Amino acid sequence: MSMIRPLVDTLTFNDYIVKIATGDLNDDLGRRRLRSDGGASIAWTLGHGLYHRAEMARVMGCKLPLDHQDLECFSRAGATEGQDYPLLHELVTAWTTASALLLPAMEAVTDADLMQERVGVDLPHGERRLLDALVFYVWHEVYHLGHIGVLRSHFGLTPIVNLVLSASDAEPRKIGD
Repeated sequence: MSMIRPLVDTLTFNDYIVKIATGDLNDDLGRRRLRSDGGASIAWTLGHGLYHRAEMARVMGCKLPLDHQDLECFSRAGATEGQDYPLLHELVTAWTTASALLLPAMEAVTDADLMQERVGVDLPHGERRLLDALVFYVWHEVYHLGHIGVLRSHFGLTPIVNLVLSASDAEPRKIGD
C-alpha cells in the first residue's frame, strides 16, 4: 500500500463528515459563532479548510479551481461576522469540487515523491518532505472538523457522531469507500 493511502482515506472520510455536518444547516447557523465577541463559525471553518486544501494542492504542484483571493480571509486571519463569506452551500460545493480534483492528484503521488525534500517550495511549518507537509494538512483539517462538531453540539444540533451512527445504520460504510 502506498504511504499516501491513509491520508487520502482520511480526506475522503472528512468529505463525508462535511456533507453530513452541513446537511441541516442554513446560512444563519453556518455563520453563528461560539461566542458573541468572536470565535470561528462553521462557515469560517469550511472556508479555512478550503484555503488549506488549496495550499495542499499547491505544495503538490497542482492548482485547484478555487479563487485563492476569495479564500485569503480564511487563511491565518481570525473569523469575522461572516457577512462577506460565500453562502454555506457555495462553500460545500467548493469543498466537493476541490476534493474531486485533490484526491486523484494525491493518489498519483509516489512514495518516492513523498519522501523527497522539497527545495524551494514553501511548506507550512518548515517541513522538508511532501509527506510531512501533507500529514500536517490532514491533521489540521481533522482538528477543525472537530470544531464543527463542537459548534453543532453547542447550538443544540444533532452531534456529528449521532449523524454518522444514524447514517451507518441506514447504509454501512467504511473509511476509504
